Amino acid sequence: MANSRKPARSDPSDALTEAVAADLAQRLLSLRRPRVALACSGGRDSSVLLDVLARLRADFDFELLAFHVHHGLSVHADAWAEQVEQQAAALGVPAQVARVRIDRAPQTSLEALAREARYGALDRLCAAHAVNVLALAHHADDQAETVLLQLVRGAGLPGLAAMPRWMEGTPAARWRPLLEVERAAIDAYAQARSIDYVDDESNAQLHLRRNAVRHEVLTPLRRQLPHAALAIGRSARHVQSALELLREIGAADLASVRTAQGLSIAGLAALSDAHRLNALRTWIETLRIPAPSDARLAEIWRQMHAAQASGQPYVAHAGGRFMRHRDTLAYVGAAGEGGAMVSAEEERLGWPAEGAWRLPAWQGAFHAVPAAVGLTQAQLQQGRWHACARSGGERLRIAANRPSRDLKHWYQTLGIAAWQRTGAPLLWLDGRLCCVPHVGMAAELVSSGDERFAIEWRPDAERSEEHTSELQSPC
Repeated sequence: MANSRKPARSDPSDALTEAVAADLAQRLLSLRRPRVALACSGGRDSSVLLDVLARLRADFDFELLAFHVHHGLSVHADAWAEQVEQQAAALGVPAQVARVRIDRAPQTSLEALAREARYGALDRLCAAHAVNVLALAHHADDQAETVLLQLVRGAGLPGLAAMPRWMEGTPAARWRPLLEVERAAIDAYAQARSIDYVDDESNAQLHLRRNAVRHEVLTPLRRQLPHAALAIGRSARHVQSALELLREIGAADLASVRTAQGLSIAGLAALSDAHRLNALRTWIETLRIPAPSDARLAEIWRQMHAAQASGQPYVAHAGGRFMRHRDTLAYVGAAGEGGAMVSAEEERLGWPAEGAWRLPAWQGAFHAVPAAVGLTQAQLQQGRWHACARSGGERLRIAANRPSRDLKHWYQTLGIAAWQRTGAPLLWLDGRLCCVPHVGMAAELVSSGDERFAIEWRPDAERSEEHTSELQSPC
């Protein structure tokens, strides 16, 4: 359980504190009201970082909180949570404990499930407490272990890049100030400052891959090369630089092949093999789905490229599908922008004051945006709204000088892909069809003038903002 370390004769804590302070000064420059939270397990590494940040908060004028995630996987879990609360209270740091439940599924990694649950809980805590920087206590040895594990998996550059020191994100940026600090220096700090911490008994279980790499690979390697962890970390930073350059090249290539609905097949075919695969990898990263293997990605491209433009081929991946429609390659999820049709219906009286009507079952929202031609405030606020799937036979007139047509006609005329037709609901106002995503709004319901509002359908931003913006559909 808890270990108490006696102070060493020399005090090595100043060097570690100064290293964190130098990085902290750079990170906080762009933040108006810095609010930092530390993911604190109660173990040595996070306990040391908690002490360091508590010493620095007055000089750098930031608020500090301690977040602990209680997994319930150890008989000591309650004691660890209490340890964190006591540590934080002694330093005058507010602490929050989040309890998560890990549902063990067959053929799944308990470590991976716990990690996913932990980061999910930390993100929720950051959002709830307006935290803009989440500090993590990963150090140089952790980074080296990660690189070695990725190597034996045969990982590509994203895997070998391992953990970034700083990563922007929502709701908070993730910051690892100890990533270039070895475990021995952290242990020396704990002894010098008499830091109490807990020992997780699972760290000695060699059936866990990371522990095996730590004890049976990295420890013997360090006997021959004392600073092997730092050297491996430098290699990871070189990979991160190379990966950043490839992403910049990929983004430039993507800009040349993007269309309103996805990526141009012809545009991709015009790229060299290396540029095409890099562009596809960059695109898949923006979708925030697991990356396929190189062989799988090559097969996806082969099938999409070889298919007839009139066909609708697809390759299942990560719960969704890569699909081709005419000259367009797109990825559609299990629902929302392109899975099976959603049968959910929702109704409400009056438009939400925040301007967006969120429809969770459809994984998106209707937004009311100012426009020269659109609905009036009275229509929005007093209307009876109904969102539902297409049932067949619906008709729409999108302009006063154009005839009313059934939706099949508009979909074919405007080249709307099959997955886009079923991936968003129709919107009705007072029993009349008002908005069809990707097509338009009913001409008889809109007018020109001041304070008019158009309705847009926007899928959830689980993909990058850049990708989502291209999927926004004015009705």
